[in-house]
Amino acid sequence: MRNTIGSFVLALVAVTCLAATSAQADFTLIGSQHLDVTSSHNNGILYDTSTAEITGSGAISYAYVNDQAALTVNRTSGTGVTYAYAYNQSQLLLKSGRVYYVHGYGDSATVMDGGEIYYSLSFYEDSTFSIISGNASANGQLRNNSSANVAGGAIQLIYTYDNSSLTMTGGFMSSLVMYHNGNALISGGSLGAISASNTSVATIVGKDFRVTGGLSLVEFDNINGVPQYEVVGTGILNGTWAGSDEIWTTYINSNATTAKIYAVPEPATMSLIGLGLGGLIIRRRRLKLAAHCAAA
Repeated sequence: MRNTIGSFVLALVAVTCLAATSAQADFTLIGSQHLDVTSSHNNGILYDTSTAEITGSGAISYAYVNDQAALTVNRTSGTGVTYAYAYNQSQLLLKSGRVYYVHGYGDSATVMDGGEIYYSLSFYEDSTFSIISGNASANGQLRNNSSANVAGGAIQLIYTYDNSSLTMTGGFMSSLVMYHNGNALISGGSLGAISASNTSVATIVGKDFRVTGGLSLVEFDNINGVPQYEVVGTGILNGTWAGSDEIWTTYINSNATTAKIYAVPEPATMSLIGLGLGGLIIRRRRLKLAAHCAAA
């Protein structure tokens, strides 16, 4: 009897260890393979045009999305991915659940249409990030030629470096900090503060601009009777967006003499091109592609 019980216990331990090992196993997808991730994995690697979706109690500690592969995080609650890395022309879509760290490289597109990004966002090269809804309590950084589009949801802070660019048409962002040749085009939403350094350029498209504190509006151009202003100094900038009478407030925390902050009433397209921001408009085409991924 003792041997029988001992054998049963050993078998039970073996099955338990196998289940634990299986739950933490790595997976690699190639070709057009698809995996519904419903358990925990240490590493998940996607190549080619493979796809994976994290649902239920599924989770991946380290997710690597390559080539034209796509990973969707659609977990009802809790952490779906701890570290997510998107490369090449891959896509990372967050619908619900939590991701702690997101890193985008190459021509990858990360779309946030719900859920939460908790710790940090970093984008390099020509990668793109779009937030439609959800909460990014993390700080984000854009480097090289990367770009971001804030159309909804909330994000804590974005740093722009090098030739990176940001467009904001909606949502909420606590602060925008710009360095080097970073560009920003803001035409909607709620932006708490702007800090502009080096040769960065921020353009705010709206109407009924008003300034207080040490700010002043200096007219630098007039297009078809529409004055174009440069925002000089630091202080508080108020205005309304096109098609809205709701007053927004943005604090200009720092404004280097080598940087530029423009307040451009509608219509503004031609003046933006005149300010050398035509490339920023072109980049929006890539961000629309990322938004299309969210709708798919």
